Amino acid sequence: MVNSLTELLLETEKAEPARVSSETRTIRLEGDILFKLEELANQENVSISFIINKALRRHVEWEIYAEKFGFMMVFTAKMRRIYESLTDAEARELGRQSAENEYSEFINFWFKKIDFDTTVKALELLGSEYARSFRFEHSFDGSMHTIIFKHDRGPMTSAYYAEMAKVLFNRLNLKVDTVESDQQVTITVRN
Repeated sequence: MVNSLTELLLETEKAEPARVSSETRTIRLEGDILFKLEELANQENVSISFIINKALRRHVEWEIYAEKFGFMMVFTAKMRRIYESLTDAEARELGRQSAENEYSEFINFWFKKIDFDTTVKALELLGSEYARSFRFEHSFDGSMHTIIFKHDRGPMTSAYYAEMAKVLFNRLNLKVDTVESDQQVTITVRN
């Protein structure tokens, strides 16, 4: 088996197509962590190095700043109950206020400017990539951007996200339409 501290070579890998320069480093891992990493790597059919890099990337790109910015993890079921307690008008007003305040501050803090690209990237970070507030999808057909927030938390959550998206993209002088269901919001954005 493994000692309580094990040396492991860590190579920087990137899941994106473009190869990033890498450097070999030696780090020490506690034995129970290495055992869990090996199990996870086998389950997901990836290398231990890939998992470590993913965790380190999340830490340096998200965790450090999220804590400073006041993000916290909340159970999905709890958020659903909170949103269900709001009226449609209250959910929409909360969405507008969130876009004008927290979302705008977050985009400006993270990217140092607010434009279409930084807004979409921030929504991706807050969605699927790091904050996991919703599953994020974005496509562009040459004339229209389609953005989907899949959240599975009911109609008041959709009302909140629809209004938030309208404010974020309208302030960029873009035409925004939304289609809401109980489980997701589809946002279309045109110039």
